[in-house]
Amino acid sequence: MKPFRVRFWHQDEDGREEHMEFNSLEQAKEFYHSMDGMAELKEE
Repeated sequence: MKPFRVRFWHQDEDGREEHMEFNSLEQAKEFYHSMDGMAELKEE
């Protein structure tokens, strides 16, 4: 497991939840900001 995780929700009809893992906080923040408020950033 990588140290940073972004949990996000799909904006389609099912709204399912997924996550992506990142090695650096910078990568995680970049993805998080691209999700326009439909995500949560966590450090494991």
